[in-house]
Amino acid sequence: MKLLQVTAPRGSWKDRFRAFAIHLVISLVIAAVAAYVVFGLWFPQPYGELVGGTRIFLLLIIIDVIIGPCCTFAVFNRHKSGLKFDLAVIAALQIAALSYGMHVAANSRIVFLVLGEDMLYVTPATTIEPGDLAKASRPEFANLSWVGPMLVAAPRPDNSDDEFFLATSGARGKDINGYPKFFKPYQDFAPQLVQKAKPLDRLLASANATKVNAALTELGLSAESVRFVAVRGKEPDMDKTALLSLDDGKLLTVLDIDPWA
Repeated sequence: MKLLQVTAPRGSWKDRFRAFAIHLVISLVIAAVAAYVVFGLWFPQPYGELVGGTRIFLLLIIIDVIIGPCCTFAVFNRHKSGLKFDLAVIAALQIAALSYGMHVAANSRIVFLVLGEDMLYVTPATTIEPGDLAKASRPEFANLSWVGPMLVAAPRPDNSDDEFFLATSGARGKDINGYPKFFKPYQDFAPQLVQKAKPLDRLLASANATKVNAALTELGLSAESVRFVAVRGKEPDMDKTALLSLDDGKLLTVLDIDPWA
């Protein structure tokens, strides 16, 4: 006697493509919302390139958008009894990858842009510990921004105890830009930065002249009324260029230009 072997029919190509398309659209919408939060709020250009915090996020988003729908295409079969479980697993893995990417980006976001003696320094969220925030010199410096960096100044302290504290902390890799208790309002020290800032002649004589001229046109300012300083990134190759108003030291914009080139 022959045994009757019953197998579930494979999902049709039409069904698979429909499921793939639906999943792709949903993934793209979610990725677009996440990208807006990361690049529009946490890392307005070119701040993301100052710390490199968006690279892992971008990689995970690309993988999420491509791999998720492809997995759905591979497993989709409306006659399969475990289809809901398979789709749930795929969705859970996508959510986990997206959540990890958002977590990395959130921790890497720049919360302070700190004026030092002659340049600006970025301070990612992970640099400042909760105990540091509790000792902030002013209430507005006791919060980590979620909508771009706050511009502050951090003049060197004038007492030996603080100098020793910063020297030992610097040896461990954390400098004054990681301690809100030393922060002061930027506008109080901006004139000092302008005095040390450089004229735009060097930038206008370089390969970056087009970018600089475009920025001046957008700002409606002449080259004579603007100065530039370096913005120190997380790594040396991440440094950018900040344009300042000669009149009051106001930060006008940050350009994706190597200030040392």
